Amino acid sequence: MRQRIRIIGVTVLLAAASVNAQSVVCDPMTTANRLGNYNNPADADYLRIVHRGHFNTNVETLARGLSSSDPMVDIRYTLRRFPNHHRALNSMSRYYYAHEDSYLYDGYTMPECYFQWAMDFQPTDGSVVLVHAIHLHRGERYAEAQEQYQLAIDMMPDSAEAHYNFGLLYVDMDNPADARLRAISAYQLGFPLQGLKDRLRRRKAWTVADDRALQERTLPAATDDR
Repeated sequence: MRQRIRIIGVTVLLAAASVNAQSVVCDPMTTANRLGNYNNPADADYLRIVHRGHFNTNVETLARGLSSSDPMVDIRYTLRRFPNHHRALNSMSRYYYAHEDSYLYDGYTMPECYFQWAMDFQPTDGSVVLVHAIHLHRGERYAEAQEQYQLAIDMMPDSAEAHYNFGLLYVDMDNPADARLRAISAYQLGFPLQGLKDRLRRRKAWTVADDRALQERTLPAATDDR
């Protein structure tokens, strides 16, 4: 079974991105290589080949590369073969914020282009939208992140990860009421991490009574009213 993407529970502590999405102009993705769909079981053998040579745990966690000492070389290769590779997109985002000062000087493509290429390739892939939202959230681009989180939930209403991370955004936006609604949805959908709930408790926006009601399933889920 394909490993599940682990992009949840992001702690956003990084400085705002210096490049706004609207200022990035992306050329169409060109490649002489076969493109694989990360979600398509028919591409599983091709995915294993790419993973074997370019995307192991060390690359994903940015510890070190496989074909180069720089993990971004392998992340870039992976995304050129599987544009909607959710985990590689997330690693690319994390690499960008860790090396923001040198990223462009090293000749790497701006993150917005990787997300655009992924959506052009698979426009119905809600997980790409979710990773994009988390990328924007990391860069403290809250208004843009909010739009992308809402779109991810529109595409994947039963995604506990989307509701949870949207809740984290609302906490960062100092909106504990909406954060609480997203937390309710996430936990009703079985989300395991307690970080969002803990952050709400510190703001007195989550109580023992909420825990009891959630356990008894008497709390209303969040609506998609905007």
